[in-house]
Amino acid sequence: MKVERSVPIDQRSQRSATSSVVNATSQISTPPANPAMQDLRHQSIRDSQLPAPERFDADLPFERDELLKPDGRVPPHGPKVWQVKELPLKLSALEATVAVKGGVFTYDDFEVYNPAANEKVDEGPADPLSGALSATFGAVGTIAQRVGDYPLLLAKVLEAKEDDQVHKEVAEFAKDSNKGVTGILGAGLKAPMDITHNVARGFHNLPKMYGDDTVRPLDKVTDVQSGLQAAGKSFGYGLWDGMSGLVTQPMKGAQEGGFMGGLMGFGKGLGGAVFKPAAGVVGLAGYVSKGIYEEVQISRGLDEHKDESEAQMVQGFKEWEQASEEDRRQILLSIKRQIEDLETMEG
Repeated sequence: MKVERSVPIDQRSQRSATSSVVNATSQISTPPANPAMQDLRHQSIRDSQLPAPERFDADLPFERDELLKPDGRVPPHGPKVWQVKELPLKLSALEATVAVKGGVFTYDDFEVYNPAANEKVDEGPADPLSGALSATFGAVGTIAQRVGDYPLLLAKVLEAKEDDQVHKEVAEFAKDSNKGVTGILGAGLKAPMDITHNVARGFHNLPKMYGDDTVRPLDKVTDVQSGLQAAGKSFGYGLWDGMSGLVTQPMKGAQEGGFMGGLMGFGKGLGGAVFKPAAGVVGLAGYVSKGIYEEVQISRGLDEHKDESEAQMVQGFKEWEQASEEDRRQILLSIKRQIEDLETMEG
């Protein structure tokens, strides 16, 4: 990621710097709206079909005092919806558009930021049996749904004689990898991954059912790398926690509840010695296969945040058209200042 740094001015007045920036931003023309959005998550603004923006002069110098309002801060511009991948910096839809137009970032440098989704973690099934059953029923339901697509499509074809729209739907149905025969095969191939992944998480969560509060939180698997990391941690911690629990659990129970507490602790330790290593062993297949599946989905452009990213880009362009030149200038300078501060802290 290329971040263009600002150059401080020591011998120019604040008025001169302000005038330079205003003159540069005043030359920017507002691009026409373009509703046709492409998959832009892995594209830069230059590669997308969005209107090509004119650039701010990203190398324009500025004085820090220019950025400050009377209270010493730049006012916010909507909720933060983008996270810069290589910096601890979050931007709103408008701020991201300004940064892209200013040549500071491209949309390839961003990922969708959703704090509610980040805080919500899928804990998985409570036990391996329910995990296996839920994954099996899910696969059967998906296959049944894909099989049911054919009668519906056939009915449309029989009812329509020379309807171009129906022919288009048939062509789209044949191309869609999530429908028809390919959808059935995909669901069948995905079923073993779902079952092993759920069984691993079920074994992981099973000690919670008898009061074991030492169960570690699950890691979220989003790609091959995170899948390998989750598998390694599950296997290593599963063996360690399972064996060490034979000693630590009775000691903890005795300290909290005396003799009876020690007996209960021994029972927890014995259960952990069975279930926690089992979770690690099954997780070697479950988490790795889950990581491979997620990586394939991303490579096929089936990113779960695709629609959200496109919506935020459209929103950013709408807000850009409504923003004044002064607001755009202040936002750009504020982003540059934040980048400079972060680089100073890291350096």
